[in-house]
Amino acid sequence: KSLWFDERLLVNLTVYHNTFDDLQTIASNPASDPSGGLGTFVQNAGELEHKGAELEYQWRINQWLSLMGAVAYLDSEFQEFRGTPCAETGFHSVPADPTLPGLCDQTGLSNVNAPEWRHNTSLEANAPIAGTKMDWFARWTSVFLDDHDTAEDKDFRGFQKSFWLHDAAVGLAGQDG
Repeated sequence: KSLWFDERLLVNLTVYHNTFDDLQTIASNPASDPSGGLGTFVQNAGELEHKGAELEYQWRINQWLSLMGAVAYLDSEFQEFRGTPCAETGFHSVPADPTLPGLCDQTGLSNVNAPEWRHNTSLEANAPIAGTKMDWFARWTSVFLDDHDTAEDKDFRGFQKSFWLHDAAVGLAGQDG
């Protein structure tokens, strides 16, 4: 973490590498439910390796204008995840589990809801309104999420292509919070 230029620029960089053993995930597929029932159940995913980096920044350009955001890179991959539910029609070529009929092996595939790249940026202007205890503000925000799976079984209907979201807002705010 660091502050520069009379504390007007904040920059944080985080690099991480985590391994999760015996990670539990949610699954819903009667063929792989150990109780033989229907519905959703908790499943042991074996081992997940999660590594990446995040850069966060906040820059107070002047008294009324700020730029802030973050960029993140993530490589999240199952090192071992056998006996998983198989998608009826999968986007990925999830291989069949060699010893558990009707189930799949996601070893080497990415974790669910784990886009490789994420980015967000906001530009905000604000200033007091003379003779009041109010401030005006205007904000523009942009968010990017890379391709990622949203379905545990890698069903193609749960694949989310990369996208951008943009938002703009203007408003009034009390100076006392």
